[in-house]
Amino acid sequence: MKKIKVLSIFVVLLSAISFTSCDSEPIDPTLSGVDNSGGDNGGTDNGGGNGNGNGNGGNNGSTSGDYWPMALNNKWVFNSNGIEEEMKITGTQTVDGSSYYKVNQLFSSAGVVGNATTLLRKNNGSYSVRIGVVIPGTQGGPTITISPYEFIILKDNLAVGQTWTQNVTQTTSYSIQGIPPIEMVVNYTGTIVEKDATITVNGETFTNVIKSKLVQTYTGGTMTTNYWFAKNVGPVKAESTTTGGVNSTLLSYDLN
Repeated sequence: MKKIKVLSIFVVLLSAISFTSCDSEPIDPTLSGVDNSGGDNGGTDNGGGNGNGNGNGGNNGSTSGDYWPMALNNKWVFNSNGIEEEMKITGTQTVDGSSYYKVNQLFSSAGVVGNATTLLRKNNGSYSVRIGVVIPGTQGGPTITISPYEFIILKDNLAVGQTWTQNVTQTTSYSIQGIPPIEMVVNYTGTIVEKDATITVNGETFTNVIKSKLVQTYTGGTMTTNYWFAKNVGPVKAESTTTGGVNSTLLSYDLN
């Protein structure tokens, strides 16, 4: 099975903490290796993530285009800190009556930490990511489960300067009797930085690009990631400001 890291959009909770620490924070998924290849290509997930939010202006209804084409076998190949990585849509899944697309990984891959299920969904102009993680116990340690949670990475129907916010509860459980689940609320604030932009990535020029910024705020800190999405292409660049974070640039893509 392929062991991967989820890119910083998508925060995997560091309440998978050691027992010597009392602190918990969401970790930059560029720093957290998870295996996204397990599971089937369909089915129903009734796992409970918790996310709620709103945009503070602009058109929250119809989309302005397709900035992340979602279809089975669509794939994007990235250069992530010098390593070539393929992100591919491998199947579909239904969660609480809504249809999602499953990806094998998000942008970058690296060390072995756990097994993730990562899903994508577009609803009008909102693009959401849903992540659930299981970190198997090793060397007598506990199994750690991060219940599925969901957040918005892009709203293509907002104007430049407009924002959206969400408070998402991440719940981490341990397979040790007497240790209660740990809950942490992470605030996501997204901003549309540019629209109808042009960007050159690895020698290819993309037009009709939206640049978004996603700031994750939690007790003790913040993390910021910038994303560039090209119309009818998808993500072409992702840049984390977190120390040690992964920066990804598109090398090629194949869409159905």
